[in-house]
Amino acid sequence: MKINSRSKLIYNLNINPDENYSETLKPFPLSEIYDYRIHGVINSSGEGSLIYSQQNLRNSVKEKIPFILKDNLKCGEVKIDIRVYDRDSDAIAAMIKRGIEGQQNR
Repeated sequence: MKINSRSKLIYNLNINPDENYSETLKPFPLSEIYDYRIHGVINSSGEGSLIYSQQNLRNSVKEKIPFILKDNLKCGEVKIDIRVYDRDSDAIAAMIKRGIEGQQNR
């Protein structure tokens, strides 16, 4: 077993001395299979837009949320990326299924 520089775990299984089996284990894509996500950018003048999306519903549409902050801001650009995961058992099972299907489609 070894870990390469790209943080992948590679293991070899030698049950039969005449055969060598090797497989790369990849991390579960948790950050890609959220249930809800809101992300976007707010610029230094307080203008921005966020995008709200859901993966737990089929055929859901991404919603763009434009806004302008009227307060006098004293900061630079702010990037926002919030991902939310349902914790009930059915939602967890669906999330795992989405992750497994996503891995198989790569």
